[in-house]
Amino acid sequence: TVPPGSGFRFEFLLEGGLSEAEATSKERVHRMLRECAEVDPERLHVKRAVVYNFHARRAEHWRVGPIFLAGDAAHCMPPFQGQGMNSGIRDAVNLAWKLALVLRGQAAEEILASYEPERRSNLQQVTEDSISLGKTVMMRNPVLTYIRDWIFDLWTRLGDSGWLGAMHHSGWTEPPHIGS
Repeated sequence: TVPPGSGFRFEFLLEGGLSEAEATSKERVHRMLRECAEVDPERLHVKRAVVYNFHARRAEHWRVGPIFLAGDAAHCMPPFQGQGMNSGIRDAVNLAWKLALVLRGQAAEEILASYEPERRSNLQQVTEDSISLGKTVMMRNPVLTYIRDWIFDLWTRLGDSGWLGAMHHSGWTEPPHIGS
């Protein structure tokens, strides 16, 4: 993230087959800024250009004997909902109160067995939602991209005053899912 007033962050979906050196070259970065962001790269100071690959992974087991995994050691997900660190914090909180009770003798050690199943089910849903959002944001099909952009533009224009706002306030909270 970029603190307010300190600069801009641009992210681009790269064409396949490029090496990291090609993708982050000054020439390619400047071309992407001009063509995709409509920004004059000569007016900017590019602090870094990095290629990211997104993954969704989970450890098979989050506990082996007295050893527990939490956060990035237990799982990682694409960044599209910004829930990676939040999920790690939720893991730590879920595990901390249980460990505290067990260590104080206020709960049986069996309570620790609930950590992984409780967190895994939530994590599965958050990861699936993040992957779905990523497919929507990074789609390449020009027709679907046009429809997506039209829907989001309409959503922005109508806000809470239009039918989309009414649907949102009635309990419909999911954005439309559009194929990849």
